[in-house]
Amino acid sequence: MASKSSLHKAKSFCIIALKLQIRNKRINMQIYKHKLPTQNDSNDIKSINITTLIDKLKADISAQTSDMSSHSIYIEVFGMIQGVGFRPFVAALAHALNINGSVYNQSNNATIILSLDSNIKSILTFFITLILACGHNIDKLKIEYKDIMQKANILLSKLHTPKQAFIKSLHYTFKKERIYTKGFTILSSIANTQNGLDAYIPLDTKICKSCLKDLYDKQSRFYHYPFTSCVNCGARYSILYKLPYDRSHTSMNDMKLCVACNSDYTDLHNRRFHTEPISCNLCPIKISFYSIQATGKATGKKDSIIQSKTCYDTKAIKSLANALVNNKIVLFKGLGGFAYIANARNTKSLQCIRSIKARKHKPFVVMATLPTLRKIALLTPNIESLLTSKESPIVLAPKNVDYNLSDEVSNLHSIGVMIPYTAMLVLLFSYLPSDFAIIYTSANNKGDIIATSLNDLGLDLIMQHTKELFILDYDREIINRVDDSITLGIEWQEDSIIKQDSMQAINTNRIESFAVNARYMRLSRGFAPLHLTSNIFNLNLLGIAFGAMQKSSLAFGKEKHIVVSPYMGDLFTLKNIENFRKNLDYFISIYGKPEVLIADKHPQYTSTNIAKEIALQSNIPLFHATHHHAHFNALLLEAGEKQGVGVIFDGSGLGDDGTLWGGEFFVGDFTQVKRVLNFKPFMLLGGEQHLRDSKRLAYSYALCNNIYSLQSFIESTYSNQEYKILKQLYEAKINSPLCSSVGRLFDIAGFILGLHSLDYEAQSGEIIASKALNNAYKILSHKNSLSYDFLIQTFMNIPFKPYPFNIDKNQIDISECFVSMLNDIYDSKNKCEIALCFIDTLAYCILESLRIIGADYALFGGGVFANYALCMRTQKLLSKHNIKAFFPQLPCNDYSISIGQLAYLQHLI
Repeated sequence: MASKSSLHKAKSFCIIALKLQIRNKRINMQIYKHKLPTQNDSNDIKSINITTLIDKLKADISAQTSDMSSHSIYIEVFGMIQGVGFRPFVAALAHALNINGSVYNQSNNATIILSLDSNIKSILTFFITLILACGHNIDKLKIEYKDIMQKANILLSKLHTPKQAFIKSLHYTFKKERIYTKGFTILSSIANTQNGLDAYIPLDTKICKSCLKDLYDKQSRFYHYPFTSCVNCGARYSILYKLPYDRSHTSMNDMKLCVACNSDYTDLHNRRFHTEPISCNLCPIKISFYSIQATGKATGKKDSIIQSKTCYDTKAIKSLANALVNNKIVLFKGLGGFAYIANARNTKSLQCIRSIKARKHKPFVVMATLPTLRKIALLTPNIESLLTSKESPIVLAPKNVDYNLSDEVSNLHSIGVMIPYTAMLVLLFSYLPSDFAIIYTSANNKGDIIATSLNDLGLDLIMQHTKELFILDYDREIINRVDDSITLGIEWQEDSIIKQDSMQAINTNRIESFAVNARYMRLSRGFAPLHLTSNIFNLNLLGIAFGAMQKSSLAFGKEKHIVVSPYMGDLFTLKNIENFRKNLDYFISIYGKPEVLIADKHPQYTSTNIAKEIALQSNIPLFHATHHHAHFNALLLEAGEKQGVGVIFDGSGLGDDGTLWGGEFFVGDFTQVKRVLNFKPFMLLGGEQHLRDSKRLAYSYALCNNIYSLQSFIESTYSNQEYKILKQLYEAKINSPLCSSVGRLFDIAGFILGLHSLDYEAQSGEIIASKALNNAYKILSHKNSLSYDFLIQTFMNIPFKPYPFNIDKNQIDISECFVSMLNDIYDSKNKCEIALCFIDTLAYCILESLRIIGADYALFGGGVFANYALCMRTQKLLSKHNIKAFFPQLPCNDYSISIGQLAYLQHLI
């Protein structure tokens, strides 16, 4: 086995890796080291020792003239400091310390001006308290600062701290001027023309504990108010037109405040001081709840719909609860878009929603209170911390044995779960029975991103599938559509140990991680726009990466910073393309006009063609990156590597040789990769438009690999004309590109297991993973109760039984695997055991390939590695053979392509 150093050939290790983490349950990236500048230059806290900063600040203040009252200190603060109560806290802190000055927002930062007519001790106390309030830890502070630290802790206990704020960097300079002599003021914001990527957009977060208390306080004007929020929670990005984050820049700009809200908004010591979305029962955002019925005319026109009486405000929420209890279907306006909700135990309602969405089999997500979710799914403390975090994502978890929802929710052994995260949803569940569960699924037309208005959907089309539909709407506009984020909660328990070991190996000066062990499948509400910083990324010009065709995203990069848009769906519909362009314009308005562009090499990708269009119109240089190299680069960047071995499995992407790749083993770096091993390609008869036809895929594979038993079986299901046309395509090699995709191999395995048509992306992978996991459920079927750890340990301890495969001339051939699977089907072997054997075959393919390469450490990416069964079994197998694996926390799917494209671009300019 080759050592890691020999594999990477004198690899240079980075100081700080770009590493997705949740710091205090917050996604953030570790920040690069920064040498302290010389005196009077711009000073930066970045990740330097806080004691060093305080010593430097003390020395700098003392170095000013003896008449300090004639000086002011200007502090520029960057990070998540808008829309989180940062300015109110600064003002309250300055008042408490009797420091004169001001604070105001700019587009990319907050600027604080302090008059130095206070003593040095007060200024140092201000800095230390500010740093502590924004989530930084101060360790081993010098004994001479002990009394200052005590004072800071007393202040923090008395003031409303900005719980969601964090400081990314802080610069200070001195000026010989005295502009503030009395008091401290919050000034009007200033919009910069050059914002930079350090402009953090405030994110939408779950209702906080303080607002929950107000929601149930009968003496509060927020009692049962569905939009209760404060500086620590509520709508932000979803209602924001532009930065700086002021009420005038949100969709609440025309909503007048009542006297009480205005008093809170202007009260320095109130938790809602400068809370831009503030409103209450006295100046409410109006809610309406009503039903519509089809008249019976099959015209498909609006005049075939009649509307019932409308309920408002609290009555609307109670009426909504009553409708759900009575098994009605509701079109519900959520925080970032509309959703369909219904009783998760009523099969008829769920079947109707499937009909409306043209969604035959894809599982629904379940929303319920935490005690109810514990009966539905197997939860761990880590999963529960994700569910209840301020981001409150959907978490994919194994089903509990007590699961008692409709079979229409999910036919898998896993279930996506989430808790009520807005005031309105919390209030709704307070009116429902304690064990009630609903399905919560985005409202959209087939293939479209989540709808933000009823006009996006077309009620006349919906009413062709149901006689009655209930609608809850409100009059605050959603500016930026935001779907729910998704995390993977099914992992092997040793996973975090392997990750941490590998990170320690490559980061000799690694900062302590506060990472919650989670992998993200979709980043949107609560997490994105996502800010990343890396010491191994440095782009001289402002660049935009346009991502791929599916799981689309945009990424802006400059210097060491990357900002990634929220997930924007697949670019196959006009609505999604329109949304992609809108987001592009939105982020350009915030971060500036790009100087260089990069897109995928696939000439038919919509994102690539949009990039070409902009490059042509604006005369901006455009570069291209191959799909899988971008996947690989995203892994390198997150892992903190400059070169390495990558295992990239996905659906398909255009490779260097013009064929469709998706089962690749790479050795390389940011600039170039060598494809050292890959799965044996087969022809896609008829081209990429038939990627979801699993029977055609299986027939194509059978023809290319002479699997006569599979070929004969499929021909018996085709008409003579159908299979003869396919044979002609095969023989003529017309419109039939070669494909090495592991995603397509999953589809072929799924076909053998009985999945003859695909309803949604990765369906075969989900079903095979579920069947594989079912082996553990069967082993434990005698138990009345089950824990997550026991289930996963049982699954991981099932002996490996791979089917035969062959590696020859740098190609992996699993045709024998498919023959064996088909034989087992004919022998009536249990399909769950067959599914696990297929997973184990792929795991052994990976093991043997890495042995051939000589690798003892590899990075794993591409959408196939969202498959929890494959990841767990592969990692278990590799660990037994002393090969370490890095599985990313950033989405392994095409969402991260834009990040990898920027990593490639940095070496081209």
